[in-house]
Amino acid sequence: MDAIIDVVVTPNASQGCIMPFLQFPLRVRLKSSPHEGRANNELIKILSRKLSVPQRNFDIIAGKTSRRKRIKIIGIDVKTVEARLCTQTSADTTA
Repeated sequence: MDAIIDVVVTPNASQGCIMPFLQFPLRVRLKSSPHEGRANNELIKILSRKLSVPQRNFDIIAGKTSRRKRIKIIGIDVKTVEARLCTQTSADTTA
């Protein structure tokens, strides 16, 4: 029941947001720089908020230092991830 998704991030963007979802890899823009894992932390926060899954349930299993990442999400399946990502009407932004 765990989901594994592919994500492409753009660090140092003017605004942190999930781009409209069409297919994987999911595209996410991050305000944070990749220095010292700040961008990875912001990515997990954004995904946690959008998918309504606790941050502790996320694990970057590949690409911790790359723009292309593979993320395991415990307690949710891929179909549910897709459904929750498709509920957005425009780019979801960080607060």
